[in-house]
Amino acid sequence: MSKELYLDHRGALVGLFGLGDTLVFATDHPEGQPTAVFRVNPSTGAVTSDALPTGAKSLLVSEGWTLVGGADGRLYRGPRAGGALAAFGPALPAPAAALAPLAGDRLAVGTGALVLVLGPKGDELQRFELPDAVSALASDPSGTWLVAGTTRGLVQVYETEERPAFLAAESARLHEGRSRRCSLSPRACASCRPASIAACSPPTHAAPWRPRIAAAGRAMMTPSPRSSTPGTASTPAAAMASSRSGAATAATGAPRR
Repeated sequence: MSKELYLDHRGALVGLFGLGDTLVFATDHPEGQPTAVFRVNPSTGAVTSDALPTGAKSLLVSEGWTLVGGADGRLYRGPRAGGALAAFGPALPAPAAALAPLAGDRLAVGTGALVLVLGPKGDELQRFELPDAVSALASDPSGTWLVAGTTRGLVQVYETEERPAFLAAESARLHEGRSRRCSLSPRACASCRPASIAACSPPTHAAPWRPRIAAAGRAMMTPSPRSSTPGTASTPAAAMASSRSGAATAATGAPRR
């Protein structure tokens, strides 16, 4: 039997992760007020929050940490399962619009038109400059492939399979809109290395990870704005995630001020 759960929170939803039986998200207030990282158990309705000194522009729940890109241009890090969040790494040129985990406990950060690679202690190891502001990042499960999407539809691939440092690989401008989300899929031909972003579909060989990007300027679920059919919503979905209990959640609607 389905169960509806309503939660008041301050600010627009930023990120949504399923962590066991818990859904994790952060928020960003339109007037710059401090917000928090929220953890909700859909089965019991239990809610906890970890305060932020600012709003959130990006969120990542990795194997070891909860990381937040703050609206103040700082990164904040706390325990994966919840707890106090503390400043991590150097001040950024611009608020981090996207985060992605990398091999060797490294972290990819999209800040302005830069992709930064930070070490385990927050030190900058590498930086790559793009012609447009970064709006999305994704890495493969091994953390050796990274793809960045920009506000004008450019997709740039980086890889580090055979060397310690990342190198820029293929790139293409797939559209002129904002890249909302990038993902890496194993559906690519192994003969197309580095990962192809424009070929090998359908696949004919076992594969490395192939970057794909959502062309739409919204989340992957975009319900009709006037639909009243069960399973749809009155506003476009901002994010989606699922918990171990099987609760699939699409977060929609306007936030509380």
